[in-house]
Amino acid sequence: MATEPSIEQAALPLGSTGTEHGNLSRTHPLELARPLVLELRRSAADESGTSPSVSGTRRALAVGASLIPGVLVHGSGHWVLGERDTAGRLLLFEGAGLGALFVSVSGLALTGASRYFVAPLAAGAIGGAGLFSVTWLADVYGVLAPAGGTGSPAGIRPRLAIATGLRAVHDPRFPYDVFVSHELTVDAGPLWFSPAFDIAVDTANRRYALFVGRRLLGPTASKHTGSGTALDVVLGGSDHAYDADGFSLTTLELSLAGRLDLAPFARTLRGSFAEAALGYARHWYRFQGLPDDPSDALLARVGFGIYLGHGAPIRGEATLAYDHRRDTLAGGLLVPGIPAGYLGFLEQRTELFFARGIGAALELAAGSAFVVGAHLLLEPGVFGSDRTTNGGEP
Repeated sequence: MATEPSIEQAALPLGSTGTEHGNLSRTHPLELARPLVLELRRSAADESGTSPSVSGTRRALAVGASLIPGVLVHGSGHWVLGERDTAGRLLLFEGAGLGALFVSVSGLALTGASRYFVAPLAAGAIGGAGLFSVTWLADVYGVLAPAGGTGSPAGIRPRLAIATGLRAVHDPRFPYDVFVSHELTVDAGPLWFSPAFDIAVDTANRRYALFVGRRLLGPTASKHTGSGTALDVVLGGSDHAYDADGFSLTTLELSLAGRLDLAPFARTLRGSFAEAALGYARHWYRFQGLPDDPSDALLARVGFGIYLGHGAPIRGEATLAYDHRRDTLAGGLLVPGIPAGYLGFLEQRTELFFARGIGAALELAAGSAFVVGAHLLLEPGVFGSDRTTNGGEP
């Protein structure tokens, strides 16, 4: 009498006689459950955030593929790793970014960068280049990150956050070298306020700023989401007085800024996020004894980041971004040719809390000047609490 096959036997390739698993003389109807069994196993892996076992050799090959040819063909690392769906998504978004970049740059060339078209076309070019960069960095991160990612979002904002420290600036155009820097952020959910200042210690130069934001989506001090995804509309104003050089710069701006956790797109991208911002600024340059000189500026920012740590006390994040503005201490990148005078700066910032409510931040910025900043971070409201969730889930 023939024995009933187990679920494992039913997972044999269709049409197999199965003689090595019970001497089945014909295909059993239970073999039809094979696709369902495999799908249930894959779904279970997706829910737990774990990937199928990958050998060290294969992972090393995936890392290499994410660099070459991955820098041009995004998703190559995930393809070698066996994450074919993720590889396809990364390649698709890379293509979208390249398409936006090509169309925008072509439009700038055809219109001669006319002031009537330069803002939307420049925004498209920055967005396209940003999407191209983010998909490549996501590919590299996905094949390097451990199961579950490098960290988790806090999922809630502190009611009060303080950053105080120093910024060292190397700028051949101006005489300053060191600034005392202080920033305070108060979250009144959904509104938040952030005054800040930078004051030079070696010359007459100071910058004051105030930003007011309205959180449209995402966590606040009174709303826990378990995610880092957020969207804000931000109104800001600043005044930078170059007293030693006889002029000052006043700015009013409005922007829309957001962050998107990448975990929903692929399990290998847990612990990573993308950032983007778009806005408009009005500048007024004021010179002693001369009329004000107003000008307009496009604000745009794109970045990729990772969370660090899954729970208190160790938690934080690291971000690499391009910021398309030239009115900060970093200025704008100095490049030859047509882009000269139009590019912003590159920035890397890492924040790490090593105790509840106490941490440190290190920032590097490169434009026409080089800026290195170090800050003490304080979140008084969380000295005695644990705000960090596991895996980005409440």
